[in-house]
Amino acid sequence: MIDVHFLRENPEQVRQALALKKFDCDLDAILHLDSQRRESLLKVEAKRADQNAANQQMASLDKKSPEFQAKLQAMKALSAEVKALEADEKQLEEQWTAALLTIPNLPDSSVPTGESEADNVVFKTWGNVEELVSAHATPHFDIPSFERWIDFPRGVKVTGAGFPFYVGGMARLVRALLQFFLSEAQANGYTELMCPHLINTASAMGTGALPDKEAQMYVATADSLYLIPTAEVPVTNFFRDEIIEAPALPIKLCAYTPCFRREAGSWGAHVRGLNRLHQFDKVELVKWTHPDSSFQELDALREDAQRILEKLNLPYRVLLMC
Repeated sequence: MIDVHFLRENPEQVRQALALKKFDCDLDAILHLDSQRRESLLKVEAKRADQNAANQQMASLDKKSPEFQAKLQAMKALSAEVKALEADEKQLEEQWTAALLTIPNLPDSSVPTGESEADNVVFKTWGNVEELVSAHATPHFDIPSFERWIDFPRGVKVTGAGFPFYVGGMARLVRALLQFFLSEAQANGYTELMCPHLINTASAMGTGALPDKEAQMYVATADSLYLIPTAEVPVTNFFRDEIIEAPALPIKLCAYTPCFRREAGSWGAHVRGLNRLHQFDKVELVKWTHPDSSFQELDALREDAQRILEKLNLPYRVLLMC
């Protein structure tokens, strides 16, 4: 969630940043809600102060006196007024919080601007794709033995599309790769977590999965829990609502989990085979760091991931996404 103080003091800067992201957001309405909410809170606090003052006055009066009885009636009316104001303030608070959650993270000044994927900037490349991959290479889903190792038809029968079985050597390969990734992360100073695969609403909101990505998540409706779309969600929430002392930073955690995504609206050749599965496995790297060293730690994290690809002799490119 965006810092509300920053929003109040720099509305035009926020507006310009959102324009760069091509994101439509009614900042004026959000700021108006913020003003209403603050005014409502002041009214509630003023009436509560009146209640406290009246209580002190009543404490010095004879409970049988006419003055006390008059004050008692006035207190009842004041209490009803406070309850009504508190209800209004709570409603405004909920509306304001929901509106504030619609504002996305603002792009850093180093992020390139653009209109499409064509405007992404290639930051780095490694490896020679032409040497490793023939121009006449067969897509993995057209290899004759593909379904012997990754069984989609039985996955459809048991669960549905996008939930394949990995069979024999392929299952061992997946497990070996996950262990390799975790071992590399440990060697690079990351502490491993084993995470819950279900999260509550607060955790989903804490990483931006809610409110706008609910349609992409699997929901356990009876318990109001969500299957995780990535280990990033439980790991990032590990220290939620806690204060970490600066000398403890950076903190480096990693975790393997299965990930669950509905991928609603995905179809076509680009989602065939292992592309866009509803369940897949991933190892996540997460850091907590001081803002002053944030970009250095981000670069180090990216390099940790790159070294894994290089050890596997897998060509890659790093993009600055517009």
